[in-house]
Amino acid sequence: LDGSTATCTAPPHPASRVSVSLKMNTVDVSKGTARPAIARSTQTFTYEPSLALHYTDPTIGQIDKTTVVTLATSVILSPLDVLRCRWSVDFVHAGVGVLPTTVYDIPATRLNDTFLTCETPDVAKAYVDQSQDSWFLDSNATATVTVTKNMQAFSNEMPFFFFSRPDVHSIYPAVATINGGTHLLLTG
Repeated sequence: LDGSTATCTAPPHPASRVSVSLKMNTVDVSKGTARPAIARSTQTFTYEPSLALHYTDPTIGQIDKTTVVTLATSVILSPLDVLRCRWSVDFVHAGVGVLPTTVYDIPATRLNDTFLTCETPDVAKAYVDQSQDSWFLDSNATATVTVTKNMQAFSNEMPFFFFSRPDVHSIYPAVATINGGTHLLLTG
């Protein structure tokens, strides 16, 4: 690219660490000869297996709240990777229908070599006028989540569902003893 930058594409390779150097052919136009110039140093590059997402917990969350989701993956390996959850969300409302897909990239927190957490996006804030509370009662969203490392490698997708805010209309019985154990019936 210039006097201090070059680009290349990594070829396929089994999972391992490799040394990368730079070899540049210089041509002496007056003599018509090419002499290779080899860099004096190398850098280590790591090939990793493809990132796989095995499951998420929970798989549902309330539409007007954020939910912390735990994701189980294949081995994450490098602790230097920038991990994110990519959420592709389809918002659904009974009166309006399905709105265009919105994509959110949310920072993830690494727990160990296979587990990470991230929050769901604040879906309602993106789609709903907060002064129109009744929207929440008729809205939901479907989503998929993938894990990305450095915005270069992406895992497979897992489903997630955002449900409407519950609305409790009544409780029966309304009174019980302090000992607990009373079965309650909630309607809404």
